[in-house]
Amino acid sequence: MNLIRPIFDKCLSAVFIAWLVVATAHAQPAPQLATNEVAKPSADQQESLIQAFQREFAFLEAQKKQLQQDLAETEAQQARELQQQEKRLARLEQANLRGQTRLEKLNHEQLTLQQRVEAGGNRKAGFEATLEQAVTTLKDAGAPPQLAEELPANEKARQLLAQMHQLLRKQSQVRLETGPFFLANGTRSEGEILRIGSIASVGASAQGAGTLVPAGDGQLKIWPESDADKARALIEAARAGNAAPMQSLPLYLYESTRHAVEEQGEKSIHQIIEDGGVIAWVIVILGLLALLLVVLRIFFLYRASASISRVARSIGEKVRQGQVEAAMAQCKHSNSAICRVILATLRNLDRDREHLEDIISEAILHESVFLNRFATPIMVVAAVAPLLGLLGTVTGMISTFDIITEFGTGDPKLLSSGISIALITTEIGLVVAIPALIAGNLLSSWADNIKTDTERAALKVMNLYQDYLLTRKPAPDEPPGLSGQAKAA
Repeated sequence: MNLIRPIFDKCLSAVFIAWLVVATAHAQPAPQLATNEVAKPSADQQESLIQAFQREFAFLEAQKKQLQQDLAETEAQQARELQQQEKRLARLEQANLRGQTRLEKLNHEQLTLQQRVEAGGNRKAGFEATLEQAVTTLKDAGAPPQLAEELPANEKARQLLAQMHQLLRKQSQVRLETGPFFLANGTRSEGEILRIGSIASVGASAQGAGTLVPAGDGQLKIWPESDADKARALIEAARAGNAAPMQSLPLYLYESTRHAVEEQGEKSIHQIIEDGGVIAWVIVILGLLALLLVVLRIFFLYRASASISRVARSIGEKVRQGQVEAAMAQCKHSNSAICRVILATLRNLDRDREHLEDIISEAILHESVFLNRFATPIMVVAAVAPLLGLLGTVTGMISTFDIITEFGTGDPKLLSSGISIALITTEIGLVVAIPALIAGNLLSSWADNIKTDTERAALKVMNLYQDYLLTRKPAPDEPPGLSGQAKAA
């Protein structure tokens, strides 16, 4: 519709130009005038020109109306066609939507069918694996099934189920039979075997008797720690059908005889440390060092605390009587912490109380170096030992995962053994750290108590001396508050 309007305008312009050409052609040629004169058309010419113009104008009006009518019809036709196309487009969109819905439904049905097919394949594979496991179980039990290859799977399962039922009935009984087994020294022997279902056995022969355990490949062997007399008595009673009460006989319960039972003895401490590797030995050495430091610190603290009460009573009695020089002489003959602190107190009895208390605190601070000896190394060992144990565990786990990466996870026993060895360092680290931490805290508390008792004894000496000054009568030539003995000190 928008394209028709420019075409219509161009047509009108062309018609107008054509009219001008025609009008010029029908006009009478003007006579030759002078150069300065203007030719004027005559009345007839003007009338003829007007009539021609009117005719052309009427023709153009008719053409315009015709073109407008054609334009209206064209627009109406295009509107009808556009409406039809829109209806068709709506129908196509609905059809497309229905197609998409159907396609989604078909995809869902296809996915469901695929899942059913996969589930069916899994059930089939599981059923076949169950059949193979049943055949293997019957072979291990000594009753291999005889099945034809052309039999369908359900018939094979029915026959296997019947044979396994018979095997279960047979193995659920206590039966006495003759067969081979190995003695404790590894010698093969023939004798009677009392089978208690399929979970335990007792054997007896002329060479030996006892509880039987799996020896691998379906064979049995005598457990070294079993009682031969009780085993023979049990087999004799089973042979005679005697149900009289008997003494108890330890039995070994097993699921299969394919794998041999290994005798595992108790590991020694040295073997456990060897399993932990270099880090375990480092932790053990640190533990021994911490033990030595704990013993030395106990010895030092015991020496420092053993004479506190005795020295405090002895020196206190002398100070109460005013014998300061005797008290100082006693302190000089001893090398204990309490004597050094009290000696510093006695030397400064003429000071004021606040200054004397500072001197006592300074003396105790000097003795703290001796009392706190080896405290820090013990606590360092208590903190480092579990960290070293954790380091050993992480190292062992990395080695275990390397084994898994190289050989896979087919042998759970190998993996559990590697993890067990990896955890040994953590165990050793905790065994060292816990006692060291407890001992370090207890000894630190003991040292603090010694400092408190020492300070208390020094303050008591100071108080006793002040009481002595208050109760005695001063000499005439003595300054107030100071005795002669204090001056001499």
